[in-house]
Amino acid sequence: MIIGLDVGFGRTKVCTEEKCFSFPSWVARHTPSADEEVETVSLFGEEYVVGEDAKYESSLIEISDIKDYLKYLPLFLKYVSQNLSETPEIIITGLPPKYRNYAEKVEKIIEDTEAAGKVIPQGMGIFFDVKGQVSQSEDILIIDIGYNTLDYIMLVKDERKQIGFRKRKSNTIDNFGINRAVLEFRNNLEDSYIKNLSLTRLNEIFINGKGRILNETVDFSKQRERAVNAYAEMVIGRLKTEVGDFIANVETIVIAGGGARFIKGEMIGRPDAFIPEKPEFSQARGYFVFGKTLGEEK
Repeated sequence: MIIGLDVGFGRTKVCTEEKCFSFPSWVARHTPSADEEVETVSLFGEEYVVGEDAKYESSLIEISDIKDYLKYLPLFLKYVSQNLSETPEIIITGLPPKYRNYAEKVEKIIEDTEAAGKVIPQGMGIFFDVKGQVSQSEDILIIDIGYNTLDYIMLVKDERKQIGFRKRKSNTIDNFGINRAVLEFRNNLEDSYIKNLSLTRLNEIFINGKGRILNETVDFSKQRERAVNAYAEMVIGRLKTEVGDFIANVETIVIAGGGARFIKGEMIGRPDAFIPEKPEFSQARGYFVFGKTLGEEK
């Protein structure tokens, strides 16, 4: 079995030949109770809960940086394996451009599961997912809007390269993911009770555009729209400092990642921007596509 694995600081996405699924990038040490139904993962001599159920434990850990990523990646790998019908033979994942020096370490963690592992630059997964739609372009700007980070990769046509493009420029912008829109969303709320909810709870309300507050369902779609528009302006400003007028002149822009569910091309002055179907899975789908080529070579 080949899997594409995108471990994000917000959610972890997995794609195989049969399906794609995701779960929150949360872990917690399991505290047994008198009577419960919960799936646990054994690792490091401890029992852990991974994903949605972790929020019901007292020691919830949200993966928020590269150190947590490396520490808990074995846990995510084992959890994913437990939830698949077969043992993965090839696992493809990626790292943000600024963390590329950790690639060998990540591949070693994967290989410890007895699967073949390969790390490619984050953003290239999106490229392999949409290659059929963009391969005729002279240049491409891929914008990956995650939860904590915004990554971009600039590709320029180069027939000397195996994939037909070379990486011209790339970067990871920390604390510039869709969480900035969630914080903007919170700042615009008037009710102090709602503003003081945990970021985890606010994130759920933001994604759904509504939430149960004091036993009443409240519509927050207008507040979310204002927050997203404000965030889109931040994205334009920051990308212009990174790539200048390239954002306006590049032939093709691709927007993907979980944030692409809310940011549309017209919000950044490019109504022609290409957004893949279910953009939150684009990276993992592309990793899977890349993994298939490795499998065929073997």
